[in-house]
Amino acid sequence: MRPGKSYNIEILWRHTATRPLVLQFLTSTPESLLGHTADVAEILEHMDKEHIIPPLGIIQVLSKNGVASVGLVKEWLMTTIKQAREEISTVKQGLSLGVRSDLATAAYCRTSN
Repeated sequence: MRPGKSYNIEILWRHTATRPLVLQFLTSTPESLLGHTADVAEILEHMDKEHIIPPLGIIQVLSKNGVASVGLVKEWLMTTIKQAREEISTVKQGLSLGVRSDLATAAYCRTSN
């Protein structure tokens, strides 16, 4: 068990389905958040990597009690947005190449008939 994590949180953390609940619990009061800021950052990273809930769902969990600030999730959110933009760019490039390939194939078919 990592320092700072209580035994109960460690048990809940092992089960992927309970991670949103752990996140909500750790951000339920300013006192709880103060003692578990590093845990919250770790949970955000794992939830994002494992696609447990989408980023908007994470923001909704954090906004339920109004304790977590934007500063707490700023770095995670910026990374998430950057990754989404990169993914969109990759998809656009793939689509562009696919359209070019289809056009080239169509042009070849017309000239070979």
